[in-house]
Amino acid sequence: MQRCGRKLWAASVMQKLKKENRFSVGKQIDSSAFTLLAQNRVFNLLQGRFPDFDAYHWFPVSQVPCQQTSQTGTSPNSPLRHRDGAAWRLLLSEDYLVLRPLSPEDSELRLEFVSSKCLCHLQDWQVRNDDVLELNICHPPGRTSVKEQAVTVALCVPSQEANAIALLLSRYAVYRK
Repeated sequence: MQRCGRKLWAASVMQKLKKENRFSVGKQIDSSAFTLLAQNRVFNLLQGRFPDFDAYHWFPVSQVPCQQTSQTGTSPNSPLRHRDGAAWRLLLSEDYLVLRPLSPEDSELRLEFVSSKCLCHLQDWQVRNDDVLELNICHPPGRTSVKEQAVTVALCVPSQEANAIALLLSRYAVYRK
């Protein structure tokens, strides 16, 4: 996907709306109705083209050792499949948390807030310090196990942001369980 600046997108969408002139009443335009409907239409267009439009974004995010263990990287139980030194973009919306790799060699991890038999989901989280957030992730039962497996992943987030992320997780995830 090509990169495009926000101002260019906004100008393009507004130009298209003015060209269509859908919101005119007779020959005069009702400015308040036009503004409200145009803003609604722009928002809907952007949400349709960008699935993560309404998500909060943090980057770069990297994995660090957990307090319980000194292990990072890909362990057999870790849901993060990556090479050492990998970085992600953390996306947080009202339905899910995604760790999207900045490099195409690494894989994405999507964590739902609601327990599911076939998807990883976020069970719990805690702030270790101002820039480390620990996530407790549940794996669904697999071929080798009948029970869910819980794994803790510690993430280094941008400075002073761990508390803000935890607050948003409390707002979104608690109401979904």
